[in-house]
Amino acid sequence: MAGNNNKSSSPNKFLSLLFGGKARRREQRAANEQYEFWLDEFAQQKMNNPYAGVKNQYEGMENVYEDAQVNLQAADYEWYASVSWIVGCRWISASLS
Repeated sequence: MAGNNNKSSSPNKFLSLLFGGKARRREQRAANEQYEFWLDEFAQQKMNNPYAGVKNQYEGMENVYEDAQVNLQAADYEWYASVSWIVGCRWISASLS
Protein backbone atom coordinates (compact mmCIF):
# COMPACT_ATOMS: atom_id res chain seq x y z
CA MET A 1 0.00 0.00 0.00
CA ALA A 2 2.26 2.71 -1.30
CA GLY A 3 -0.50 5.32 -1.46
CA ASN A 4 -1.56 4.97 2.19
CA ASN A 5 0.60 7.41 4.16
CA ASN A 6 -1.73 7.68 7.16
CA LYS A 7 0.11 4.98 9.14
CA SER A 8 3.48 6.71 8.79
CA SER A 9 2.25 10.26 9.54
CA SER A 10 3.76 12.04 12.49
CA PRO A 11 1.85 12.30 15.78
CA ASN A 12 2.93 15.96 15.83
CA LYS A 13 0.40 16.62 13.10
CA PHE A 14 -2.40 15.36 15.32
CA LEU A 15 -1.15 17.32 18.33
CA SER A 16 -0.86 20.54 16.33
CA LEU A 17 -4.47 20.11 15.26
CA LEU A 18 -5.54 19.83 18.90
CA PHE A 19 -3.37 22.52 20.46
CA GLY A 20 -2.39 24.83 17.61
CA GLY A 21 -5.81 26.28 16.99
CA LYS A 22 -5.39 29.34 19.21
CA ALA A 23 -2.53 30.75 17.14
CA ARG A 24 -4.36 30.08 13.88
CA ARG A 25 -7.52 31.77 15.18
CA ARG A 26 -5.48 34.78 16.32
CA GLU A 27 -3.82 35.00 12.91
CA GLN A 28 -7.17 34.71 11.14
CA ARG A 29 -8.68 37.41 13.38
CA ALA A 30 -5.79 39.75 12.59
CA ALA A 31 -6.16 39.08 8.87
CA ASN A 32 -9.91 39.78 9.06
CA GLU A 33 -9.30 43.05 10.89
CA GLN A 34 -6.76 44.13 8.30
CA TYR A 35 -9.17 43.22 5.51
CA GLU A 36 -11.97 45.26 7.10
CA PHE A 37 -9.60 48.22 7.59
CA TRP A 38 -8.56 48.32 3.92
CA LEU A 39 -12.13 47.71 2.76
CA ASP A 40 -13.26 50.78 4.74
CA GLU A 41 -10.32 52.81 3.39
CA PHE A 42 -11.33 51.91 -0.15
CA ALA A 43 -15.00 52.71 0.47
CA GLN A 44 -14.11 56.19 1.82
CA GLN A 45 -12.14 57.19 -1.26
CA LYS A 46 -13.73 59.71 -3.58
CA MET A 47 -13.86 58.41 -7.12
CA ASN A 48 -13.44 60.90 -9.97
CA ASN A 49 -13.75 60.25 -13.69
CA PRO A 50 -10.58 61.66 -15.29
CA TYR A 51 -12.25 61.57 -18.74
CA ALA A 52 -15.42 63.44 -17.75
CA GLY A 53 -14.60 66.60 -19.74
CA VAL A 54 -12.86 65.01 -22.73
CA LYS A 55 -14.50 65.61 -26.12
CA ASN A 56 -14.75 62.75 -28.60
CA GLN A 57 -12.49 63.74 -31.49
CA TYR A 58 -14.10 61.19 -33.82
CA GLU A 59 -17.64 62.44 -33.34
CA GLY A 60 -19.35 63.26 -36.63
CA MET A 61 -16.75 61.53 -38.81
CA GLU A 62 -17.77 59.07 -41.49
CA ASN A 63 -16.20 55.65 -41.83
CA VAL A 64 -15.27 55.49 -45.53
CA TYR A 65 -14.24 51.82 -45.27
CA GLU A 66 -17.54 50.74 -43.78
CA ASP A 67 -18.88 49.18 -46.99
CA ALA A 68 -15.59 47.80 -48.34
CA GLN A 69 -15.84 44.37 -49.91
CA VAL A 70 -13.31 41.75 -50.94
CA ASN A 71 -13.16 40.71 -54.56
CA LEU A 72 -13.60 36.96 -54.13
CA GLN A 73 -12.93 36.23 -57.79
CA ALA A 74 -9.46 37.77 -57.55
CA ALA A 75 -8.80 35.93 -54.29
CA ASP A 76 -9.75 32.61 -55.93
CA TYR A 77 -7.48 33.35 -58.90
CA GLU A 78 -4.54 34.06 -56.59
CA TRP A 79 -5.16 30.80 -54.73
CA TYR A 80 -5.37 28.75 -57.93
CA ALA A 81 -2.24 30.45 -59.29
CA SER A 82 -0.24 29.63 -56.17
CA VAL A 83 -1.47 26.03 -56.15
CA SER A 84 -0.66 25.54 -59.83
CA TRP A 85 2.82 27.00 -59.26
CA ILE A 86 3.46 24.50 -56.42
CA VAL A 87 2.15 21.60 -58.53
CA GLY A 88 4.30 22.71 -61.46
CA CYS A 89 7.40 22.84 -59.26
CA ARG A 90 6.70 19.34 -57.98
CA TRP A 91 6.15 18.06 -61.51
CA ILE A 92 9.45 19.55 -62.68
CA SER A 93 11.36 18.19 -59.69
CA ALA A 94 9.81 14.75 -60.17
CA SER A 95 10.70 14.71 -63.86
CA LEU A 96 14.30 15.77 -63.17
CA SER A 97 14.94 13.07 -60.60
